[in-house]
Parts: sequence; structure tokens; C-alpha cells
Amino acid sequence: MIEENIKEEILKCRDNPYYFATTYLKIKIANKEIPFFTVLNEKEFNELFISFNSKVTSKSNEFNEFKEFITYDTSKGHCALCGSISCRGNCFK
Repeated sequence: MIEENIKEEILKCRDNPYYFATTYLKIKIANKEIPFFTVLNEKEFNELFISFNSKVTSKSNEFNEFKEFITYDTSKGHCALCGSISCRGNCFK
């Protein structure tokens, strides 16, 4: 019975990012953990998450000429998704 409950909880988290974030995510600040919170309501949060997640996953499937995943060095100012030095988040829009 416990396995069934775990499976149900995983499916619930998969189908409702707001539920997952507000139930399981913690933010660590100065060695204190506080529960994740958002000013967005559940519908707004889920729509934003799904929109952002679909853009990230579509970008993450890029390969270089050696059939390896492309990674960008964000420490030098490059966008982690598109590699542009001047993106400023425009690839998310």
C-alpha cells in the first residue's frame, strides 16, 4: 500500500508543479531552511512553469559536431540556454 501512495504522490507532483514546489522545496538562507513560497496563485505558477520548462527542454537537446550536448560557460556572461553573450533572458520569451 505504501508503494501505491508514493506513486500517487509522484504523479501528483508531476501534474501540479505548484503543489510540488510548495510542498517539497525549501530555500536555504544563512543556514536556515524556509519553505518555498510564491506570490503567484496555483494556475499562474503552473502556466509559467510549463511555459519555461518547455523552452528549457527544447533548448537542452542541442548537440555539437561531436554529438555531445552543448554547454555554455555562464561564468563569462553567456546565456546558459542559447550561449549568447547579450541574451539577457530574451531566449526565454
